[in-house]
Amino acid sequence: MPLSNLVQAHQEAIKKIIASHKGRNPLDLGNYTGGRDARNTVNLFVEPLPAAGWKDLVAMETELSHLLDAKVVIYANAEAVPATVMAAASPI
Repeated sequence: MPLSNLVQAHQEAIKKIIASHKGRNPLDLGNYTGGRDARNTVNLFVEPLPAAGWKDLVAMETELSHLLDAKVVIYANAEAVPATVMAAASPI
């Protein structure tokens, strides 16, 4: 199954995992180098709550990787993501 379909199929579980680790407003960033299904990596932007720490971000990546059976990269700083990528991101 293409990664974009996999993310869409697991939207509620993804949101639940992110919320359980002090995150909110997840966005699917797709893939920087060739479309949403070009690689076996899911790139997500997550807005961390003020109480979130690096352990929460690592736990999110780990649990989401298990759920999706793919590498997941969490970006928690919008400045680390090119503006064009953020503009094309899809809400989860």
